[in-house]
Parts: sequence; structure tokens; C-alpha cells
Amino acid sequence: MKKTNKSAYALKNWLRDNRITQAAFAEIIGLQGPSVSKMVNGKSMPTIQQARRIAVATGGSVSIEGWVIETAVGEITLQAAE
Repeated sequence: MKKTNKSAYALKNWLRDNRITQAAFAEIIGLQGPSVSKMVNGKSMPTIQQARRIAVATGGSVSIEGWVIETAVGEITLQAAE
């Protein structure tokens, strides 16, 4: 069973609830539509800068923290979809 990243799920729901297409949202945050589609479907992760833009554009409904985890050595890395 595929595990979905919480922020990917939150972004998908936020887009649906706000009736915003992935292409329109991509334009808002300065990306191309396929990039947002891949994030929503768990096929890619945003950079920290992109995660920040997503958080700002969604008014915090999709948090940066949901995309990142802290590793054992204290580095911040993007959480990989499983």
C-alpha cells in the first residue's frame, strides 16, 4: 500500500476545496502544471523554497513541516514518498 505524504494530501484537498486547478496553482507559485501534479500524486517533492511558496499561497493550510523531516544528523531533508 502506498503511503501518501500528509502535505501532498493536504494540497490536493486544498486545491479541490478552493476550486483551483493544478495549472492555476502552479502559476501562482511560479512552477509549471506538471510539477504540481507530481507533488499532489506523491511522485516528486518540492524544494524547501517551493514548499515555502506553497505554504504562503495556501495561507498555511499546507505547511512546510509536512513536506520535510529532520534526519538523525540534524539536517533538514524533503520527506520521500513511500
